[in-house]
Amino acid sequence: MSGTNFNLADGFYRQVLRQPERMALWLDGRRYSYVEIAKLSYQVAQWLVEESSQRVGIMGDRSLESISGILGACWAGAAFVPLNASFSESLLAKQIKKARVDALIVDAAGRGILSESLAAHCPRRILYPKDLDGSLSVKPPQPIESGSLAYLMFTTGSTGEPKAVAVSAGSVRHYLNTMNDSYCLTPDDRLSQFFRLTFDLSVFDLFMSWENGAGCYVIPEQERLSPAKFIQDHELTVWFSTPSLIAGMKRKKFLEPGLWPSLRLSLFCGEPLPDSSARAWAAAAPNSRVENLYGPAEATVTCLRQVYNGHAMIPPECDIVAIGLPNTGMAAAIINPSGEFMPLGTAGELALAGPQLALGYWDDEEQTAARFINSGDRRRWYRTGDFCRQDSSGIFHFLGRVDRQIKIYGNRFELEGIEALLRKASGSEDVAAVAWPPGQNPEGLIAFIASQGIDDKAIMAQLARELPPALIPLRIVVADKLPLNSNGKIDYAALMAGLE
Repeated sequence: MSGTNFNLADGFYRQVLRQPERMALWLDGRRYSYVEIAKLSYQVAQWLVEESSQRVGIMGDRSLESISGILGACWAGAAFVPLNASFSESLLAKQIKKARVDALIVDAAGRGILSESLAAHCPRRILYPKDLDGSLSVKPPQPIESGSLAYLMFTTGSTGEPKAVAVSAGSVRHYLNTMNDSYCLTPDDRLSQFFRLTFDLSVFDLFMSWENGAGCYVIPEQERLSPAKFIQDHELTVWFSTPSLIAGMKRKKFLEPGLWPSLRLSLFCGEPLPDSSARAWAAAAPNSRVENLYGPAEATVTCLRQVYNGHAMIPPECDIVAIGLPNTGMAAAIINPSGEFMPLGTAGELALAGPQLALGYWDDEEQTAARFINSGDRRRWYRTGDFCRQDSSGIFHFLGRVDRQIKIYGNRFELEGIEALLRKASGSEDVAAVAWPPGQNPEGLIAFIASQGIDDKAIMAQLARELPPALIPLRIVVADKLPLNSNGKIDYAALMAGLE
């Protein structure tokens, strides 16, 4: 895709022209029309244009200010950089510095943490959208180049330092076109808004609503993990979340057959979807198509999909739904450690190619070169680190992780990065981190430290300043020494066995 004739806010602007008073956003019990959101977002955009901002930090979470900030950044032709206000000051400071954010948009939560120490790392240009009156006449979004940076999404790298995935506007545009063709959403649809804005799956929640003139319903925080009544009360038609939500609702006995007749499309992504969870959700939403989606941030939101049809797509070696076939225009293949393509039926690392591939890792040429490779077919491929297999019908199945990069409640990170922070916090070189409990959907981390006389509470406090909440260890195990395997490396299997 090339050219300068589009903007990711074009879809929203079309709705302002077609149906200005239609509800665009439900948030905290209030309904906001397309024209209301447009006026606020356009004023944000004008402020950004006047300040010549290129990378706009959005420090908040699922609020009117944050959402209008994202839309405003797009409108102005700038890139948005979501920053979670619940993260520690030190982590936020690192992310702001890494992204070279030159403007910051904050909501009430973000404004509340702008301490003197954090403010020292922030750009001078800081906007609180509630200070705006939304009085400007709305004009069309600023056209941008396909290769322009659309957003940066942060993950935790192998060194413990923030790593930002850089995604182009063209990649997002291709993704949205594919989703529009696949799901045929209409203005009558009502979509859930479940994901944190720092999770790239939120791009679907927001932009697919805006593209189609539909209503976007921000799930209240207190109902986010138990949304049964919310789905019923608002008669949602499209649901999108991580599979962990299903397991939690099953434990609380919130899932009943026929519970949500309004749902017509249910999507799950971010971690493996167990067959039992898919079956339970399908029974609760009898009129809904249930799909398992797959996609790392490096391939723009989601890039493979599989309709759930019972046991047919469950591989014999595990009980999780297949990740399916690539999106239109995308390619997937199984490769060996040398990057050579493997035949059907062979397990190996999943590699992805096509127009949804990210530009790379922001300001990190070494990591970009290591993960985005050029193959013999002259295409650029991304090595996902996921261990997969392609069956005889071409369907891809997720089998686990090739390396130690894992996900907890949708948060993707590398255990080596956690261990780097453990070494820094404890002063001990002998540390380890494992996901717990074992299986496809771990709930947290257990940390091991070989040392004597350490203060585990102080270490926890330090980790809380460096890591997102989901990645702070459930507990720290202190030992005289850590077990080693025959190669002289830490024996992770022995550590796990000691916990069981």
